[in-house]
Amino acid sequence: MFAQASDSDFIAFNISFQNKFQQNQNLQSLSKVSPIGKIWDKHRTNTDKVLHYYAKADEHYFQQYAWRMKICSELLKFQLVLQESEGILKLKLSDAQFCRVRHCPVCQWRRSLMWKARAYKILPQVVTDYPKYRWLFVTLTVKNCQIEELRENLDLILSDN
Repeated sequence: MFAQASDSDFIAFNISFQNKFQQNQNLQSLSKVSPIGKIWDKHRTNTDKVLHYYAKADEHYFQQYAWRMKICSELLKFQLVLQESEGILKLKLSDAQFCRVRHCPVCQWRRSLMWKARAYKILPQVVTDYPKYRWLFVTLTVKNCQIEELRENLDLILSDN
């Protein structure tokens, strides 16, 4: 991961392992600037592993997925934003290009962050609308069945009985 200051407000990071800008002396590692760099490294490493599986496939569309994953999140632009509650500057992702491949670890991680943010945003409204309701976390499981019995078991689960 490497960074390059483009404006006074923006910092751009290139996290490609075959870095085109490596010769430039003004680049710095995202991990050295912020702890979020380690998270990006982890997900980007996993993306590289998955894209190699896609690249080995014979089907053309899997190879297209591999190419899209290779350029996914290659260049990240962060903006320094003042955290009002803490009074410090933090990096906030302001621009990036993602591949949106279903099994891309970077894109899945970003998608999970989006859904988590949406849940946290609506949570106070749900609590005020339903003050007497209690939260319940449930995991429902069904014993594995033979493939021949799958349709029957699904019908039993989906029926009103």
